[in-house]
Amino acid sequence: MGSKGHGLEAELSGSAVRERDAAIQIQSAQRGHVARRDLRKKKQAAVVVQASYHGWQARKSVKEQKQRKIEDERFEDIQRRRAKRMQRRQEEKQLVQGVKGIELEEWEQNRETVATTKLQAKWRQRQATR
Repeated sequence: MGSKGHGLEAELSGSAVRERDAAIQIQSAQRGHVARRDLRKKKQAAVVVQASYHGWQARKSVKEQKQRKIEDERFEDIQRRRAKRMQRRQEEKQLVQGVKGIELEEWEQNRETVATTKLQAKWRQRQATR
């Protein structure tokens, strides 16, 4: 223990100091390598999570767009059927205005019979499917 300096370095010889410094550099390089490898794995995992999320989000968006399209088509179909019904009613109204007395009563009775028949058919169909 007669060397200059203090602590561990004072007790180590020149080759031992070089050996210790080399070991420190090797350990430091290994720790850096392990840290970079772990970081790379974490980044890859983050990319997988992000890709999964974006895929899910895209599928959800497509599904919602399809649903909106279906709803729009249904609405347009309802509007077309309503317009046809209104047109038929308008035509019937014009016909009725040209009909007099007994013919009008017969027409109304026939219309009620047709409506009743349709209702009964729908009811029976519904009962049959239960």
